[in-house]
Amino acid sequence: MPKPIKKRVKKKSAAQEEVLSFYQRLVEYYENNSRFVHLAIGLVLVLAIGIFLGVYVWKNSAEKAASLEYKGFRLYSNLGDKGMDEKERLEKALEFFDEAVSKKATPTRLYYKALTEYKLGKKDDSRRTLETIIKKFPSDREIRPLAYYRLGLMKLEAGDREGAIKEFKTLAELEGTPYLKDVALYELGRIYEELGQKEEARKYFDSLKMEYPESPYFKIAQAKTAAEEKKQESGKNKKKNPSASEGKKSGSKAGSSTQKEEGK
Repeated sequence: MPKPIKKRVKKKSAAQEEVLSFYQRLVEYYENNSRFVHLAIGLVLVLAIGIFLGVYVWKNSAEKAASLEYKGFRLYSNLGDKGMDEKERLEKALEFFDEAVSKKATPTRLYYKALTEYKLGKKDDSRRTLETIIKKFPSDREIRPLAYYRLGLMKLEAGDREGAIKEFKTLAELEGTPYLKDVALYELGRIYEELGQKEEARKYFDSLKMEYPESPYFKIAQAKTAAEEKKQESGKNKKKNPSASEGKKSGSKAGSSTQKEEGK
C-alpha cells in the first residue's frame, strides 16, 4: 500500500514575515489612532492643493505681468496706437508698467517705469524708482549699472555735481561687471575737468585709457590727456629757460625803441 504523500508547508521567508509584521503594526496603529490618521491625511491633501493653487496663481500672475510689460514697452517705444499723442501714450505706458510691477517687480520693468516717468517730467518719481532697483536687486549685473548711470545724469542735469560724482564713482567701482564702467570714468574725468581739477580729471582719463582700450571714449580721453601733457611740458620749458624768454622780451623792446629813434 502506497504511503500517503504529505503536503509540504511552505515556510514564510524572513522578508515576507517582516512585511506582514509591518502591515500588522500599521493596522494596529490605525485602529488605535484612526482620528489622528484621518486628520494627518486631510492636512497633507490641503497642503498639496494649496501648493498646486499657489503655483497656478503664480504662473498666471507672471504671465499677466509679462503681458502688461510688453504692452507698456510697445507704447513707450511708440509701436502702439499711432493716434495717441506723446503724453497720452506715455501715461498709458506708465499705467501698464505700474500694474506689471505690482504683480511682480523686476529690474527691467522698474527701469522702463523710471524712463517713462522721466519723459513725463516726473523726475522725483523716476529717481525713486531707480533707487528701488539699486536697493532691491543688489546682485543684478545689467539693469543696476544703468540705474546708477541714469541717476548720475539726472543729478548732473539738476546741477548736483557732487551727487553725480558719487553715483559715477559707485558705478566705476561695481564688482562683478565691467558694464558702463568706461562711461563712468569718462563722466568723472569730464566733471573734474569742468571743476578745474585737472590732476583729478587726468587720473580718470588715464584709468579709462589703461583699462578700456576698446572703449569708444578711449580716443577722447587720449586727446584730453595729450593736450594736458603738452601744456605741462610747455610750462616746464618756460621755467627751465626764463632768460631766453626775457631776452626775447628785451630784444623786442630794444627793437621798438630803435624804431622810435629812427622815426624821430
